[in-house]
Amino acid sequence: MKLQGSIAGNQRGLMEVEAELEKLNESLQEVKDYVADIRAKVEAAQAEVENSKDDLENLKVELDEKTEDIQAFRTKEVCSPRSLTSFC
Repeated sequence: MKLQGSIAGNQRGLMEVEAELEKLNESLQEVKDYVADIRAKVEAAQAEVENSKDDLENLKVELDEKTEDIQAFRTKEVCSPRSLTSFC
């Protein structure tokens, strides 16, 4: 009788542990899904950063080109025969 009671108690304990393990496995899967989602968002954000860097570099090159054009125009205007000043 004592042995049967012990077995029954152990079986109940085992069932409780298995139920808890199932809950923990479900929680673990939720965490894995959450982490995968965060990783995907981080990768997307990194791609956006790279795109923004490329866009910024393109804008910088364009600005540099326009600045050179403006400087060339100013030089041409200052050195033209119609100019009232002669800094050339």
